[in-house]
Formats: sequence, structure tokens, C-alpha cells
Amino acid sequence: MFSESAALARECGDSRGLVSALAGQGATSWLLGEVVTARVELEGALEANHTLTDAAAPWWKVKILNSLARVLGDAGSEAAGAASARRALDHARRHSLRAASADPLNTLGEHARAKGEWTEAAEYYEEALEIWLERGAKGPASIGLMNMAYIARHRGDAKMAARRLADGLSLQRQTGSTRHLFNSICILAGILLLTRRPLEAARVLGAGQKQQGRVDPADRLEQETDRDALIAALGEDAFEREYAAGQAMTADEALQFADGLLESLLND
Repeated sequence: MFSESAALARECGDSRGLVSALAGQGATSWLLGEVVTARVELEGALEANHTLTDAAAPWWKVKILNSLARVLGDAGSEAAGAASARRALDHARRHSLRAASADPLNTLGEHARAKGEWTEAAEYYEEALEIWLERGAKGPASIGLMNMAYIARHRGDAKMAARRLADGLSLQRQTGSTRHLFNSICILAGILLLTRRPLEAARVLGAGQKQQGRVDPADRLEQETDRDALIAALGEDAFEREYAAGQAMTADEALQFADGLLESLLND
């Protein structure tokens, strides 16, 4: 659909339509894991945006640069991805686009977290979350809360991590979207590790990984680190047994299991 829209916009000389079509097409390709195609489409959108002269041009540039940052990060070009996100943030601030600055702030948080730069990651995440909450943007705010759960876990505060995660899951459910629900369940494994509950952590990791969709590089690294820590704590046989039990759960069972674990963490 976007390809047809882009072709029609180009034929009609509709610059705004072309930017919109290529940016949307690039975002869709990225979600499908087609990072090479996504990069070409987003770079085309950025080039087309240079021809725009209306008030929407700065907003589109921020959006496209941030999308390109995510694509580059997924392709393994971390430095180039971070640079694109910084360009997006600088452009948003230069044009006083506070609402638009939240996405690149979040992306920069992801890059910082992937490098283990937790203080910097927290600063980016906190500002992004503040903006999303101001706007009443429940979907993005739920992601922000889940990111802050990672930060609390790193700081050793299991209860705060559980609270942030529970709040994020609540917002996710209010939006009716399941895209990030199961990614967030995997965060719970790390919190349970922190509270010395490795059996439940292994099971919930299995449940979450079975159901989750695409995983950002920083989240993938967290999950791999947790898996290694669980194998070290339990031994490979015990880990595989609990992990398989989680994998055997249905989506509803996984959510119910996670809810029960979160409640126990919050009431402990």
C-alpha cells in the first residue's frame, strides 16, 4: 500500500505525501525485520523532506531521523544509530518540538543502556517518560515505564522495578495493544533474579520469550544476560525444565502467571 502511495505522490509532485508514504513504508519494513529495505525507504523520505517548505517539515525530519536511528541500531551500526537519534533530538529542540523529542530521547536511552551507560540511559528515559505522561500518550508511556523498570532493577530496587513494570503493563492493557506485553514479562525475570527466585524467573522468561514479538537490541542483551545468569544459578537441566514449563503456557496463562508474581513482589 505504501509503495503505491509513494509512487502516486511522486507522480503528482506531492512532496508531503511522498514523505509520509516513504516514512510509513520504512517504519513498516523495520517492524517486519527488513532493515536494509527500511533504511533505503527512510533515507528516501529524508531526502524528500528537504523539499518541504511547510510547518510540518521539522516534525517529519525528527520522526524520520529517529526511525533511521532504530533501523541502524538493529543493523548493528550502533554509533551511526546514536548519531541519527542525536540529530533528531537536536532538531526537535531547535524547533521547540517538545512532544516530538520524546522518541529520540527514548532511542538514545536504548543506545546508552545497550552500552551499560545506566546513568545516561536513566536521564534520557526519565525525560521521555515525562513528556509522554504530559501528553497522555498511554502506549509510549507504558514503554517508558517498562524502561524505568530496567533502571530500577539495575539500581537494585526490586520493589520499584516491580511497581514500574506493573504500571507499564496496566497502561499497555488500557491501549488494547499486546505488542509489548510479552516483552515486558521478560523484564520480570530479571527482577525475580534480583530477589533470588531463579526457578520462577526461568519459567517466566520461557513464557515471555515464547509470546514476544520483535525485540530491540538492548532488550535482547538483557534477556541473554538473564538467561546466562539463570543457567549459572540453577544448572542447565533445572533451567531447561523451568524454561520449558514457561514455553508450554498459553498467552493467557503467561499473563496470569506474571500478574501473580508481580503481586507477590509488590506485597512482599
